[in-house]
Amino acid sequence: MQKRIFCFMGFSAVFMLIFLAVSLGAVFSGQFETQMKDSLKTIRFSFIDPTGKVIFDNFADPGGLDNHKDRAEILDAAQKGTGGVSRFSETLGKVTHYYAVALPGGNVLRLAITADLINKMTWSFFPALIGCLLLAVLFLSSCPAGSPTKSSAK
Repeated sequence: MQKRIFCFMGFSAVFMLIFLAVSLGAVFSGQFETQMKDSLKTIRFSFIDPTGKVIFDNFADPGGLDNHKDRAEILDAAQKGTGGVSRFSETLGKVTHYYAVALPGGNVLRLAITADLINKMTWSFFPALIGCLLLAVLFLSSCPAGSPTKSSAK
């Protein structure tokens, strides 16, 4: 009888995992796509030449920016092909995550996203996650957990 109970509980657990995966996938797919489209507007793109001069920046006038040759992410990209760092951005006035990639010819493409945008995207998923978990708890509480053990009382 214990084997039957164990099988029932195992089946319930597997079913709930599948249910949660499908539910979360359905809920998050549309929300994630919307969030990503919105966040693309707030990603900072910088194009930097081999001397460290900023050639293009979609958030600031390149002529007013300091030379970037000594920035950690630029140095790493030049030496290793990629580089990343988090620090306070004077231009944006926020903690920012930078990622740089070396391009052919010695130029570097650098992307930057602020920490508050990442936090906003992360926290926006919690209501849907809580809703799915509540549905899972309601489903499990409605399962007749005592029914497999009735025959053991005989």
